[in-house]
Amino acid sequence: MIDDTYHTNGISNNENDEKSKIKLSTDELSQTQNHNLTNNKINLPPIQNLNNLILSCVKNEEYCYSFIDYLKKIYHIRQIDYYLAYLNILYCFKPKELIEMSKMRKHLKNKYGRDDPGFLLLVIIDLFISSICYSFTFGIYNPFKIFNIFFIQTFVFLITFGLIISMISKIVIDKYFNNSTTNQTIEFIYAFDIHCNGFVPMYTFCGIIPFIFIGITSKDNYMIQVLLTNASLCIGILYYSYVTFISYFSLPFVRKNKFVTLGIWPIIFTFLIATLCNFNFFKFFCSMFFITENI
Repeated sequence: MIDDTYHTNGISNNENDEKSKIKLSTDELSQTQNHNLTNNKINLPPIQNLNNLILSCVKNEEYCYSFIDYLKKIYHIRQIDYYLAYLNILYCFKPKELIEMSKMRKHLKNKYGRDDPGFLLLVIIDLFISSICYSFTFGIYNPFKIFNIFFIQTFVFLITFGLIISMISKIVIDKYFNNSTTNQTIEFIYAFDIHCNGFVPMYTFCGIIPFIFIGITSKDNYMIQVLLTNASLCIGILYYSYVTFISYFSLPFVRKNKFVTLGIWPIIFTFLIATLCNFNFFKFFCSMFFITENI
């Protein structure tokens, strides 16, 4: 009986010695591997940070979505959702609805910006129709001059100025108003969407409504004519500012700041002074860009 217990104790001691040897060998192996890794200057990320690394790559614009890919989809006309684009144009006068749609896109596709250029395409078509109407009204029938008007409205005001304003807004918001703890930034395509959302009501008040009252605004600068046209242009610019502010500051990682809205007062004062000085902004822009003497 004593021999059996001694034999079992001897076996257990041998097993413990073997386990300790295996543990020592694995420790030595890990130490040598770590030493080799440090000598070779290879820094591997911790396993718990791989998830954050993948998310940062997905959220990065370089890996996620580019403006060039957005424009390339215009060639795929049959794949564009025109009904949704038409609803987006109507929702431009209800910016809170557009904000809810952008949040839904973020939830479903992990991006705030539109991936369908149908909205931009419909806006360009509207600008083409308005260019023809303006040209025929002011007695311009030359196709090259009509295309020049369309080019100024679309590729200068809508796209070029839009890209510049979107880039400046993105840089300013990311630098001074971003309080994200995950280094989340404004998507450039979303910044351009905000510009397009504000451009629709701005052009409605600055271009379409004065065109409806073209019989009044094309006459001499009486006070009532200047008041109507300048008020319409002022409302359009203020609407553009409102859509821009509410769209950016509705993002969860953007710090709210009410002092930014103080920028609307110089706009109002400018139009008030211009109205008192009997200066018609609509006539000025028409004579500058539409190049006609029939205003």
